[in-house]
Amino acid sequence: MIMDNAPWHKKAKRFINDQVVFVYLPPYSPDINPIEQVWRVTRRVAKHNRFFADAKELEEALDSYYEIYA
Repeated sequence: MIMDNAPWHKKAKRFINDQVVFVYLPPYSPDINPIEQVWRVTRRVAKHNRFFADAKELEEALDSYYEIYA
């Protein structure tokens, strides 16, 4: 399993069985972590320069953005 160095990932490791091999990405390497690219595009396209009155409105905007790619 490839993981970045987020503290919660290291803590979650103890809950996974010993048959899984963990490979950690180098520190400060968002360019090789695919989910970082997803978040970068999502922020730019779905929520950049917009005000959301509450979490529900933000959730709806993100849901409608991801429906296009589902």
